[in-house]
Amino acid sequence: MILNKCHFFFILLVFSFLLSKSQSSDIRKAEKYLMQTMSYIEEENFEKAKYTFRKIENLNVEPPNIFYYYMGFILYETTDYNISEEYLKKYIKIDGKNGLHYSEAKKYLKQIKIRKKEMNRKVKPEMVFVKGGSFYMGSNSGRENEKPVHKVKIESFYIDKYELTVGEYKKFCKETSRALPTEPRYGWKDNYPIVNVSWNDAKAYAEWIGKRLPTEAEWEYAARGGPKSESFDFSGSSNIYDVAWYNENSNNKMSRIGKKLPNEIGICDMSGNVWEWCEET
Repeated sequence: MILNKCHFFFILLVFSFLLSKSQSSDIRKAEKYLMQTMSYIEEENFEKAKYTFRKIENLNVEPPNIFYYYMGFILYETTDYNISEEYLKKYIKIDGKNGLHYSEAKKYLKQIKIRKKEMNRKVKPEMVFVKGGSFYMGSNSGRENEKPVHKVKIESFYIDKYELTVGEYKKFCKETSRALPTEPRYGWKDNYPIVNVSWNDAKAYAEWIGKRLPTEAEWEYAARGGPKSESFDFSGSSNIYDVAWYNENSNNKMSRIGKKLPNEIGICDMSGNVWEWCEET
């Protein structure tokens, strides 16, 4: 299904009407993001559509009810089934059976139920539920691409408790006839994190297992401890030795996953050990 241009112009008009009391800069931004989203959907680039459309939620605006249907649709296309389900149910709850897209929303919810059952047939690594909220992302004293610190709103999501292991990645390579990456000097150890994988490799594994890569904002929110953050210097502690493998304690090699303490919400190795890929390249 590709969204009709008329539907987006309808949303645009509704936004302009509902946001008349908001700051004009927010209205202009919302209109800009909507038009960009429409363009991405016409190209069937749903990942970029999702990223752009969700920017609206970080504005000081009150979106119309139909926003939740379209957000649910986009997330369905990117296989973010749990979050898609939340948006579609919210749309139905608000607009009811008389909603413009009630029947389509019900069909998507039915398909999500089927897809989730199919996904659960595969054995997945343990995951942690991260309750949504807002946080200040970035650092004014870090790299240029981390500046400036800005407030971001995050929806609830799931993320792996541990880094992807060599053993798990081997299963993926075997079932998809994919070559393993270059072996590190210390050799392959099944309970160590996989290394030397590209973004395309990580993306392919996530899709194969029925998941997705986290956005950079989701990753940072989870690393900081989500809604339970205690503002530590590192993920889970201000004492780096408690939570991370790094150049002073790792002997210049990776270490078995989960040996260090988890952070506030139970995720391990978010500081140190290996770098991790996010959705944005």
